[in-house]
Amino acid sequence: MDWYPEQPVGLRLPTGFKIPHSQRFEFAYEKSQLLKILEVDWNARTEDAWKPHPMFGNMTPKEWGKLLQIHVDYHLRQFAA
Repeated sequence: MDWYPEQPVGLRLPTGFKIPHSQRFEFAYEKSQLLKILEVDWNARTEDAWKPHPMFGNMTPKEWGKLLQIHVDYHLRQFAA
């Protein structure tokens, strides 16, 4: 669990990633999408179930789990959820 103690500083979105200010989202739909992603990730128990990370390359399921936990926690805190 010591892989990253917190969200790594300096990571940014891929170039060209933009969400228009006028874009609106349906909370219930977005929540269901997040829960689906988390369910798939929870069930990906082998290294073969994971693709290489675009920035970090090949990672173990434990490393993926820690990164996902940090990332989701970061955004939940970001929006005071």
